[in-house]
Amino acid sequence: MSLLDSLKLAATMVVMGVVSVAVINPAFHFGTFIAGITLGGYFFLLALENVR
Repeated sequence: MSLLDSLKLAATMVVMGVVSVAVINPAFHFGTFIAGITLGGYFFLLALENVR
């Protein structure tokens, strides 16, 4: 597994984890939800930059 694949997997796991916790617990703090989406998006964009 290359570094790019690891970053893509990490980004996907961060987003999936945050979304699943938000779905399971409706009282989940919205700021944490936004932070997880932002972090996942950042990792994904970082992975895309390494491809080019």
